[in-house]
Order: sequence, then structure tokens, then C-alpha cells
Amino acid sequence: MAIISNINFFPEDSASFSTYLELCSKLEILCKALNLKSMNQNEVISRSKDKYLSLNKKDRKYILNHLSFYKELYSNILEKSLAQDSKKQLWIALRLLELVPPSDLMNVITDDDCVEIYDSEGIQCYRNFTFASKVSYSLPEILFAPWSNLYTRDPEITEYMYTEAGQALTTAKTYFKSGIKPHVVYEEQTENQQEFDISFGIVSPLFSKQGQSVAFLATSKLSHLRDRKKDI
Repeated sequence: MAIISNINFFPEDSASFSTYLELCSKLEILCKALNLKSMNQNEVISRSKDKYLSLNKKDRKYILNHLSFYKELYSNILEKSLAQDSKKQLWIALRLLELVPPSDLMNVITDDDCVEIYDSEGIQCYRNFTFASKVSYSLPEILFAPWSNLYTRDPEITEYMYTEAGQALTTAKTYFKSGIKPHVVYEEQTENQQEFDISFGIVSPLFSKQGQSVAFLATSKLSHLRDRKKDI
């Protein structure tokens, strides 16, 4: 299930590139206020215009709705002065996304964890500040492809990740420790293709208000190794 599609963060009908550009500009202001990486208008045009214009209106609306979610999330974080409180940021995101975590989930998440939420289609719905500070992808860029197209790793590990995601979305009732061994991963669609050592922590189902498992959360720790393009 595409979680973002079911919540109307972006009520406008327009899905033009100018609408997308305007929303990215508003996000840029918020990102700068929160010391997060962002793209200016020239970067948005050069790095995502063609991708955006290649989408049909339904998929464009999905992107706009997703960016609007982050605009609302970041506005909430700024308004409540929560830039240094990762767990409260996560609670706000869960509330906006109408997701319910297992009751003991927050007890096993630490401030230095990278935290990501994915829907059942493999699209990242949420990334915390720790994750955002590590990777090269800006917000608009990370929405145009599932995670399997954004990062390269050992294919056997990718298959095991699909298995754990499936477990979280079907049979799991609470969080479980990931069985994926530490490994090297690198960015596939960025200029420098940063390379990281990654260690997964826990994987957890996230539920709708009706009790259905509709998304999953994963924690990890990332250590930067090198920029592959610079070393070639």
C-alpha cells in the first residue's frame, strides 16, 4: 500500500512543473532552517525536471503529496523546536502518516540510529535527520525510485532485505532484530556515489488504525567509507 497516496497532504489539482518547483523552494527554506541538505531551484531543474515531466499526473501528484508531507513535518518540528529530538520527530511523522507502531518500539531506537519508513511498494515515506545527514540524495531525488534502484549492494543481501520487509508486512506483530550482516552499500544515482558500511538494527511493522500492517520501519548505522567517483 502506498501510504502517502491515502492521505491528502496536497489538496491542489495542479501537477505542473512550476507547482513542483514552488513546493521544492518552500522545502529548501525549511531544510536550511533545520540544517538539512536541500536543492536550490537550479539544482532541482537540472537533477529532477526530466524525471518529473516524464511522470503521468497520478505519479506527479504522489510526488507533490509526499513533498507536502515533509513540508508539514518540518514545519511542525520547527514550530515545536524539536530539531534535536529524534524520537519526538518520529512520533510527529507517525501521527501525520496515520501509522501505529508496536507499543515498545521507541524503547529500542537510539538518537544515533538512522531511521527509515517504507511503504509496501518500497518507497521511502520517512527518513530521520541522522539518515538525511549521511546520504547524498536530497528529498525530491529519493522519491523518484524504490530503494532497490537507489543503492547497490550484494544481490543476496538485497534478496534477504526483501524477505525481512515481507516478514514485517505480513507475519510480524512487533519489531525483530535484523539478520542481515554488516556490508558495503553505495549510492547508484548520485554524482559521487558515496560508499558506506551499513549495519542494520531492527525491523518493525507499522500498522493502520484498523490494525493492518501497511508499512515497516528499519534502523541502521551508516559509516562513510569513500566517494567512489572521486577515487576512480
